[in-house]
Amino acid sequence: MYEGTLAACLWQGDSPPASQAEEQAKWDQKQDKAVGELFLHCSADQRLHFEDVQDDPIKIWTTLESTHVQQLPATCFNAWNDFFTIRKRPDESLSTLIARIEEGMAKIQRLRPQDSSKPYSRLSDLDAELVSMAMIRALGENYAQFASSLILLKSLDQKELKAAFLAEETQHHQRADALGVSSSDSALFSAPGAPPSSCKCGANAICDFCEKAGHCVHKCFAMQRAREVHKTRQAPNQSGKSGKRPRNANKASEATQCGIVRQHTVRARP
Repeated sequence: MYEGTLAACLWQGDSPPASQAEEQAKWDQKQDKAVGELFLHCSADQRLHFEDVQDDPIKIWTTLESTHVQQLPATCFNAWNDFFTIRKRPDESLSTLIARIEEGMAKIQRLRPQDSSKPYSRLSDLDAELVSMAMIRALGENYAQFASSLILLKSLDQKELKAAFLAEETQHHQRADALGVSSSDSALFSAPGAPPSSCKCGANAICDFCEKAGHCVHKCFAMQRAREVHKTRQAPNQSGKSGKRPRNANKASEATQCGIVRQHTVRARP
């Protein structure tokens, strides 16, 4: 009922001439049914998109399509990403899996910018799009902001992506060098145990002591605290050892004094 009424309104073209009263009445009836079906299948927040054209099912459909099916590089990239991550579910039949794959490709075709009647004029165009997608998907978490900026471009041209990658690499090296210089300057005024001026560890280095990312072993506060705890534990042992020395020294002095007294007594006897 819904598909037949909606398809009749969307694909039969313009309404019949006003002179054909009977055909016009049938058309109006189908149009009203299509509007009702669309209205009932849309939530309250979605109905806000077609308030101005709520009497025309064709305009309602095109308005919703332009709102949710945006032919942009970002949406097409996400569709490709979802397409290549399709896996068979545990309780899914092979026929259902094929249907999901075909639906994924249909989504890609809907989201692809329609510059011409054919999706790709040459096979190399498809290859270039897949290469661009592989370049973006290969970026790690450290380049999350860079990847987000790439998919916001007007097009995912392979040459433009290469230029953007090279520019990002240059900026990345410059930032790393700047961080190395600032860390060496601050080391002159830092406390003992701070990184030396020769430390050239990057900002994303992994600490060898605590095995956490974001700092090197020269800047590890956990290692500095462990070093301080170790020093405080050694202090009582050193004081204990130093306390034994005076007692030994006293015994030696007492023995020496006794010997001197004895010698003096012997000499004093007639």
